Amino acid sequence: MQNNERKHNNTKGYYILLAALALVAGISGYIFLSDAEPTADMPRPELSVPVETAVPDDTEGKTTTEAPAEGEKTVPTLGMPERTVMPVSGDMLQPYAMESLSYNTTTRDWRVHGGVDLSAELGQDVRAARSGTVMAVYEDDYYGMTVVLQHKDGYTTSYCGLAAEPSVAAGEDVTAGQVLGQIGGTALIETAMEDHLHFEVCKDGEPIDPAGFLYS
Repeated sequence: MQNNERKHNNTKGYYILLAALALVAGISGYIFLSDAEPTADMPRPELSVPVETAVPDDTEGKTTTEAPAEGEKTVPTLGMPERTVMPVSGDMLQPYAMESLSYNTTTRDWRVHGGVDLSAELGQDVRAARSGTVMAVYEDDYYGMTVVLQHKDGYTTSYCGLAAEPSVAAGEDVTAGQVLGQIGGTALIETAMEDHLHFEVCKDGEPIDPAGFLYS
């Protein structure tokens, strides 16, 4: 009986020792893995959460526009409309009328009117509405001394009723706002009106309403 009891105690001690060794091994392994830094031989494990990747910059070589600072205005550099100025500063006396008839106080009849009449004083400067080239300078039988400018995009402008000696000659390049001549009251067909500039605009040779040209 004593042998059996001794044998039982030895077996019990063996299992206790085995459990103690397993516990020590587990604690040691945990401490080792917690303190260990990844190396080339032991890379970090891949993460299962998505990681942001760099997006290729496709704006290289393109022009970008930053938002203007408060109180600052931006001026477009592409597609900017042609600079347009009023040839004289007066009010409109008679509108464009090619699809209807307009009463002419000089001839005392109704007829079409291919331009607009803008009030101005004798001797007042007349300015180019846009930059362009002087196509012609001539004395018209009805509208008196006339200067015609050629502009880009098929536009022409005519300034009628000027003084006998305009400030420009055919073939000259002019800029918007440049003086072409002075009001001279030479338009015989509109002499009953107050002094003014008769101003016409054509697009590809066809008359158009100058208001759309001036105020666009």
